[in-house]
Amino acid sequence: MLINLRVAIVLGLFLQLAGVVYAEPQQQVKAVEDVFRFKETPKLRGYTYDLKSLIETAERNIKKVDDEIMRQEIDKRNEEREAQVISYFERGNQLYKEGKLKEAKSEWEKAVSISRNPEMKDYIEKRSRQAKLEKKQSEKIMAERFAAEERELRRLIRYEKMREAIMERTLVELARKYNII
Repeated sequence: MLINLRVAIVLGLFLQLAGVVYAEPQQQVKAVEDVFRFKETPKLRGYTYDLKSLIETAERNIKKVDDEIMRQEIDKRNEEREAQVISYFERGNQLYKEGKLKEAKSEWEKAVSISRNPEMKDYIEKRSRQAKLEKKQSEKIMAERFAAEERELRRLIRYEKMREAIMERTLVELARKYNII
């Protein structure tokens, strides 16, 4: 009974905050039951809109996640196919070096057939763009290294010329000091 009274008081406070007028504990319990009884339209404004928005957002998120999962699975399959293509290609090259032309041709044909999978089309283009980008970055790094090495070499040459000039001047001064010149 004491617990029911406490519950009624807490619920009474809730109802007061919700805009329901104060009533006796028995009436409060009945009012709370009325508030929490499922009806088609809740008494709280905006609740239906928020729930609808939440569901729509959840559905969009589910679609995004499904698409991302599918893309990841395709990428994984394509990476496996790429590894197979490379393996067949390298095996074909090795067989060709050994003079086994028919076997080499067979390996290369396997590589080509795997790469013709419809899922591979975009992947091949993506990897091609990535390879070109990596090549450009590599060339840029090499050019920067070459330029840095060239600057260092020029600095060393200037240093060596300065050292030679100092040595020459020192020798001339010593020669004058000892009346050699």
